[in-house]
Amino acid sequence: MKRILLIAVAASVAAAHASRTLDALAEPSSWTGSPGKISVSKAHGFLDLSVSAVRSDGAFRMSLAEPLRLAAGENLLFDCCMSRICPMMMLVTARDAKGRELRFKTRSLATLPNGIGGWGCNLIGGVFRGGLDELGTVRVDVPGFSDPVRESYDPRGPVEPPFTMTGFEFLVEEEKSAGATELWLSNFRAARTSFKTDSFQAVFKDGQYFGEADAEIPLRLTDFGHVWGNRHEMSWSIRDAYDGEPFTNGVVKVEFADDDPRPYKLRFDEYLRLPFLPEGTYWVKAELKSGFDGKSFGFAKTLDLRYDVFRNDAAGGAARKTAQRRIEMPKAGEFTVPEGVPSADEVLGGPDPLRIFCPMVREDIDEVETYVKLFDEMKKEGVADVVEIQNRWPRCEPAPGKYDFSSTRRILDEAHKRGIKCFVTFAPLVPPEWMPSIFTMNAEGNRFGHTMYLFHGGRFNLFFSRYARQCARAYLANLVLAVRDHPATLGYFYIAEHSCEAPWADWYEGFDPDTLEAFRAAMKRRFADVSAANAAWGTTFASFDKVRPPAVGEKSSMAFRRDWLVWRRNTVHEFVVGCLGLARRLDPHRILMCYGDGLLSHRLGEVARLKCLSANGGCAVPSRLLAYSVWAESGVPMRTEEISCTQWSSFPYQLDRSFFTILSGGGASSHVKMFIPCGASFDSIRGGANDLARWEMFLPLWKEVRGAKAVYGDVRAWQSREGQMVRTGTVNFSGPQVEGWEGQLLMDAQIPAGLNISDVWKSAKFVYVAPGETVVSAAEERELVEFVKAGGHLFMTADAGRRVVERESDDWCLLRDFGFEPREWDLPGNIRLGGKLPLEERDFGCGRVTVLWASSVVPPGNDASTARVPHFLRSLAAAAGAALPVDCDDRRIAVNLLAKDDGTRYLLVCARDGVAVGDCSAKLLLPDGRYRVEQLLGDTPFEPCDMDSAALGGRGIPCGVRANEVRMWRISAK
Repeated sequence: MKRILLIAVAASVAAAHASRTLDALAEPSSWTGSPGKISVSKAHGFLDLSVSAVRSDGAFRMSLAEPLRLAAGENLLFDCCMSRICPMMMLVTARDAKGRELRFKTRSLATLPNGIGGWGCNLIGGVFRGGLDELGTVRVDVPGFSDPVRESYDPRGPVEPPFTMTGFEFLVEEEKSAGATELWLSNFRAARTSFKTDSFQAVFKDGQYFGEADAEIPLRLTDFGHVWGNRHEMSWSIRDAYDGEPFTNGVVKVEFADDDPRPYKLRFDEYLRLPFLPEGTYWVKAELKSGFDGKSFGFAKTLDLRYDVFRNDAAGGAARKTAQRRIEMPKAGEFTVPEGVPSADEVLGGPDPLRIFCPMVREDIDEVETYVKLFDEMKKEGVADVVEIQNRWPRCEPAPGKYDFSSTRRILDEAHKRGIKCFVTFAPLVPPEWMPSIFTMNAEGNRFGHTMYLFHGGRFNLFFSRYARQCARAYLANLVLAVRDHPATLGYFYIAEHSCEAPWADWYEGFDPDTLEAFRAAMKRRFADVSAANAAWGTTFASFDKVRPPAVGEKSSMAFRRDWLVWRRNTVHEFVVGCLGLARRLDPHRILMCYGDGLLSHRLGEVARLKCLSANGGCAVPSRLLAYSVWAESGVPMRTEEISCTQWSSFPYQLDRSFFTILSGGGASSHVKMFIPCGASFDSIRGGANDLARWEMFLPLWKEVRGAKAVYGDVRAWQSREGQMVRTGTVNFSGPQVEGWEGQLLMDAQIPAGLNISDVWKSAKFVYVAPGETVVSAAEERELVEFVKAGGHLFMTADAGRRVVERESDDWCLLRDFGFEPREWDLPGNIRLGGKLPLEERDFGCGRVTVLWASSVVPPGNDASTARVPHFLRSLAAAAGAALPVDCDDRRIAVNLLAKDDGTRYLLVCARDGVAVGDCSAKLLLPDGRYRVEQLLGDTPFEPCDMDSAALGGRGIPCGVRANEVRMWRISAK
């Protein structure tokens, strides 16, 4: 191999570098592998680890012959390249100053912080960018040895530096080995790098770099997503304004010999070396040309990348105030709706559900070609007639105010030729490179966000930055105007998945200047004087300019935390609704679709007035059916998303379970989308693991349930809108978020129920306060008390409403409101359906309250002995006068009942998580008469039969299910 480096202009002086090389760690003689699981050798200048173990082998280690003493505050860094995508947990083992054995998490661009299957720190050799992309070499570090794995040390005291590294621990996530996985390690070094202490840090291509450890920043051949050819030329230039002139540049030329013995990933490890620049924001334009000896270049790709360098500071970093253009909204003008485009009303109320496909379009493939292949397959097979077009904001607005929707128009043209309609997608969470970025530091000093939707490692401040909102709205307006005259445009799809925090991977607190400025202004409008705010919050701020909201884990009053979180949650909702309203003004005719994240359940009426369909990212969890009942009932029916065409090999009933869950609110939500592998022929995803045939089986079923209404029988589940945010400290747990455990008692009692949306719940006969609602607002407390006074029946656990946000010093508030005195009571896990339940009832006003002296009841689970016990909640609801139209004699089965055609046709749906349930029956309370019973869904055999209402309510319909099976029957009046 020969390598030529030409540098034209020298860069500015970078930060000082003081890392300590650890060359001994790159030598096989320094290590002892785990026999039969991992071997250690030297290959191509790298430390070569060959891992042959599988998950069933458990954890295994490789040990240093001489443990490595690290100075206090030192971080271990090394480069790693994996031969294939293979999830494995990679930990560093070490002893602290007290000699305690510890395991520390590693971190890299190819690492999932939350792990796969509940693990943590999975090194997978890839990154998620609309699908898993393989990566070449990545930098791995152990951030300051500050994050030991839970239960790896004595919890009675904190770990104490300095640390002595003893080796690595691995756990591979594969039940069956598919051959060895190679890990090539190099460039071992130690440096005093951490998010909190390093004076200079940089972000480039979603990677983080430290001024102390990184003299230069790499851009590798593999970063272009390209791995063929033996002759390559990479050029680069750097500018300090997006549209400015380059101030430094360079070229790297690489040629591989024909007999180069290195694996392709190591060959393509060659890289450009960008200088570590002073603090500021820069843009890098890099181009790769590749070909074979003696031939012209057959491949060329240009990357336009942002490069941020920032100085560490106590305030947690700030937005780079790059030049911000003046935002001009386009004029709407007049337009004529093309013939054949259905209105929003026709889509929402029509007899036909939407059957939507969407390819997982990646950045490294031709998107127009991908859609054309999908359109041809859809035209040939007829299994779907709508497609979601994934428009990338960076492609559509490559420079500020310069829009290019030509690819979108070409895709629509091809769709129209084949009679296919399209949702044009507006996805603002992945912005163009010229957009100012936010790097907000969390409590650990980490500026990097969760595993998806990152903007150079940071979280794009879309909802709270005035400039970002203006840019996004202008982009949306131009997008709608560009496609509203097209006959293939069915509607517009707004998607901002995970609009709020994602606490499972990393906290994003939102303490950047834009967010703080907006919050302070909102609170100033609300309180007028800072003394009033201090009185409400229990704070001592000198002025509104000094207000700093509480961080997660920080001590604060519940009222202060509530106001901060509620403001943020409302801001997200209002931005989303504002975008929908903008699209509606520009196109009054077509359907709008919106991702459900970020919307507030008690404000869905604002969305319904815009004639909007909502959407989710998958709902194949029947125990969460309460959370999905909200949408159809609020007039914003939902389409579900499925990925079954690539996942049925491990879960054959995934689409069935989504069908069950989405119907909890009624048949208005009978719309479904399926992701389709890029470029796949439909024959290749029909049969076997990728079974499109199951999708086809469901096509008549989605139509069957259209127009069906959920039968709730005057029962409502209740949850606090504000209490969940206060308890959890995050806006992520608010809105329609009743999880399986909270709604489990209703499910065990086979009582279909709706949630407390708007004021509808106040007219119910029986209200179930979901377990876990320990914090409520004063207004919610009054509403519950007034509900019972007016004649309602209420069920609550003893700790429900224990605390009221505005009266923090009071305890057991709701319990005392109803005349109960607190006493000792059982802890969760001690109360089972089969035992005597500690229930206490009391009349209150014109109504009645039942208290369960426990915080929850253990569900039947897989225990058949408790599954047949009569359920106390059914008795309570029946005593309240609530209609209970369906019952099952096995509490492990979840049921739902839908009514059609003014009560002449019913649909019964049953599901079960986990295990099979055998001999049982579902009993229905229906109007007198005879009915025809036919099974429409299910693998368990059932012969059509006629039954009268007495038989349906007596012996019932046999409804045993296989593990994870979903069954549905049509019961038609004769």
